[in-house]
Amino acid sequence: MNYKAIAWVLLLLPHRYICTEVSEELNQNLYDALCQAECLAEGENSQCAPTQPCTTCSPLHLRELNFRRNETLTIVPQLFCKTHRAITINWESAKLLVFLLETRGNGTQWTTATMTSCSKWTMNLLKPNSDYQMRLWGVSATGEVFGPYESAWIRTTPTSYTPLQVPELVILDAQLVEKHYTALVEWKPAEDRSCFYNLVWYGNDERTMQNVQEREIREVDTLFRYRITGLELGTEYTIKIISINGIITRESNSTELSYHTPSCLDEFNSLEVCVPPAPEDLNATEELSSDDDYFNRTYRYNVQVTWSKPALFPDNYTVTINSLSTSPESKIVDGNETCATFFDVPLEPTYFIYIKASSRAGDGFADTEKRIASVKPPRSRSSQLPVIIGSVLGAIAIAIIVFLLLYRRYKISKSKRIRKLPISNCYGDDLKGKCLSEIGSAPGEYYVPEMINDEWQLKANQIVVDEILGEGAFGVVHKGYIKMVDGREVEVAIKMLKGNPNAEEVKQFEHEIEIMKSVGSHPHLVSLVGCCSKLGYLGPFLVVEYCVKGDLLSYLRAVWEHLAGQPLKSRYINTPCFVENNQMDNNFSNKIYLLGDDFILDPRLVRSC
Repeated sequence: MNYKAIAWVLLLLPHRYICTEVSEELNQNLYDALCQAECLAEGENSQCAPTQPCTTCSPLHLRELNFRRNETLTIVPQLFCKTHRAITINWESAKLLVFLLETRGNGTQWTTATMTSCSKWTMNLLKPNSDYQMRLWGVSATGEVFGPYESAWIRTTPTSYTPLQVPELVILDAQLVEKHYTALVEWKPAEDRSCFYNLVWYGNDERTMQNVQEREIREVDTLFRYRITGLELGTEYTIKIISINGIITRESNSTELSYHTPSCLDEFNSLEVCVPPAPEDLNATEELSSDDDYFNRTYRYNVQVTWSKPALFPDNYTVTINSLSTSPESKIVDGNETCATFFDVPLEPTYFIYIKASSRAGDGFADTEKRIASVKPPRSRSSQLPVIIGSVLGAIAIAIIVFLLLYRRYKISKSKRIRKLPISNCYGDDLKGKCLSEIGSAPGEYYVPEMINDEWQLKANQIVVDEILGEGAFGVVHKGYIKMVDGREVEVAIKMLKGNPNAEEVKQFEHEIEIMKSVGSHPHLVSLVGCCSKLGYLGPFLVVEYCVKGDLLSYLRAVWEHLAGQPLKSRYINTPCFVENNQMDNNFSNKIYLLGDDFILDPRLVRSC
């Protein structure tokens, strides 16, 4: 076969013929395309991608080549979809044309790829994230050549990338097939033009929600459009489309569409085929029949149940009334009825109504909860008794509340009177000035009269202060000694205020002194020895007895441990408390003194003498 002669013939043709210089390989491919176009015109081979030679084609050396360039038709190859390893292009097809496609990568020469009579082609085995270009020739059975037409440079996707979300999902067509609906859905691809998708759909009611359907869309011929079959009548569906990358590892966000199929009655308008719809406007009215049992809150009523008249009558209705504590009662009425009456039915304040519309095709259900509000029981003596009892109990409760309020008011008033005991005005010139300034800023809040000197008054030089026994928020207790008239020193406990006390602290301290004075000497209490109401260098202080035998609990435990190992007759001990003061008792006694809740005391302050 003399390909060079053929090439020269093509080059010598006028400008309206092929003027582009072609290689021997391209010339041979164009001849093969012409042969396939003639076969296509004669209907011998209608496949999109012919693989077998046409039997009607004459050998090349027996045929006169008459290729002519035709520029009247413009074909633009465009990107259809792509992955990391493939690119699919499409173009507008022309009748009885066979297309020859060439490809090249970035920096490579054109190479013939395939020959087809379709309008779509996929180039496979490409490199990820690389650029490619396609060129298209069209050949007719009459020897006309169209092209070449070049596509833009197209880059494959990276191996691992997340596809973009599909921007739009619509239903193009829906139709009834037997007793189910089919819907043709179409989606618009995103800018990345992915080739892989997952289509998901499911019903939104309890019956169809668990039946989730999913289809993997991978074929180029079915991209961007799919027909969903088997949709139930009268059901709302959710349809989702998700874009997948080439290695099926990442996916886009889903795009959703809601679609409600027409009901069976919309399509057939017959209860022979369709289940009756649920009765609407279900309601009931009650009329009291008799007073049955008030305390169990049940009465007997005549109840009339009503519902709206339907467009199509079912065969019958089954109406049921049910209370939680009574057995349900049912009644069947004809399909053309819109009410059912029940007589002497025991009901609670809340009861339930169920209705079923039946036909040959099935049953439709409806229910409602009803509260009895319009009917009240008669006012008999038995029914008034709980009201009387409730009124009496309410009056008693009110009387108790009033008594408690008055008693609390009395206690508060008594507590205020106790706090207003006469006390001095702050024990000295320095502190007195401070107190009077505070009192002056809030007139009438405090009343602090002068304390009168009495037998309990001590002088500061009679006291020797020793170690600290305990302290609180604003007071401190020391161990100390009091100098007697004969020169001896007796151990005592001394309580005084910390730092610079305010008026309230002074008031509370004087209140405590007055209480100790009022108690005086007691055989079971640590008694007051004396006090000082002058500021001096110690400030005001309070002096009480000091016991040396330890705290009462430890003392009793020690005595018990000592006596536990002795005979019964010898289990006796007498430990008199020796106190040399005319206000202290010499008898054996347990003594306790409380210096206030805010003090943390040394155990030596609470002792057994």
